[in-house]
Amino acid sequence: EMEWDWSAKKRNLSDARWKAHGKNYPYQEAKDRWGDVIDKLGTIPEYDDDLQTLTDTEEWNYPAGNSSTGPQPKKVLVIRMQWYEDRKVMYLVDPDTGEMTTIQRGRFTKIKEMFSQLYEIALEGVKGTERKYYEAFVIDTEVVEKHEMACAKFTMQAMCAMRDRNKRTWFGMVQALKDPQKYSNKFFSDLAYIISSNRKGGTLFESVDQKKAERDWSSPNAMIELETGGIAKIQERDAGQVPAGVDRLVMLAVDAIPEIAGVAAEMVNSVDRAQAGVLEESRKESSMTMFAKFFDSLKRHRRSRGYVVMEYIKKFLNDGRMIRITQSNGQPSY
Repeated sequence: EMEWDWSAKKRNLSDARWKAHGKNYPYQEAKDRWGDVIDKLGTIPEYDDDLQTLTDTEEWNYPAGNSSTGPQPKKVLVIRMQWYEDRKVMYLVDPDTGEMTTIQRGRFTKIKEMFSQLYEIALEGVKGTERKYYEAFVIDTEVVEKHEMACAKFTMQAMCAMRDRNKRTWFGMVQALKDPQKYSNKFFSDLAYIISSNRKGGTLFESVDQKKAERDWSSPNAMIELETGGIAKIQERDAGQVPAGVDRLVMLAVDAIPEIAGVAAEMVNSVDRAQAGVLEESRKESSMTMFAKFFDSLKRHRRSRGYVVMEYIKKFLNDGRMIRITQSNGQPSY
């Protein structure tokens, strides 16, 4: 559902220039919000008349007897985009209030000339740039809504772990666990195939009384009579043997999963031996060190999201109510 600036390289996409999110809105909800544009499209019916029959690979996702066959509510794909634009401005002190203000450079030239002619005041300013964030909603090829964001930051905040420089994508812990899991699945499936396809006993025989032998073969106290010399014509098949080392390969692949992840058994309380508490704590700390990048991304994400929340509280909940914020030392502040 998410798309972002592919040139972004910093953690949590902090240097991204734009972000986008796609969502399928119900037809009626989209029409209530952007009715004029939906009417212009004219190609999206409220219901799809075609029967939506699930394939065999999709049946598992629905309870028994509740598979979807019938007209389905039509949805509209809406792309929500956020980006920023840097504008050239001048920073100057307002002569009336004495406060710092910003003016676009084109307007500053005109205002400077006006002040010099009317008031004989020479305005001085400092060149700079001001970043403004915008948001737009797109349906099909139509921009149905566009406005300046109330917060000077993206409201869509990402949380990324590690970056693949070759593929230019982000990945987490599961990426490193794919190969050992594939090996484990492969060895287990091979072992199951060997067991199921190998011989499981039976008898090789020449001309004997086959029906009598089959009837009495499994009896624990049966005396099976054979013709003279028939005992040499019967030979029992040996059961197939599993190749040596396959079980060890399976265990090696299974044990490699937690070892590659760096998760010690002490982290999940699965230690099956008695050991000193100091040793257990040290192993937990070493496992936490392996997750340092993930916790760093989580901390960055919470800071960015907290900034957005604080901006919205300041602009939309500034009605005299008191907001309690717990500080890092546990003490509340208002």
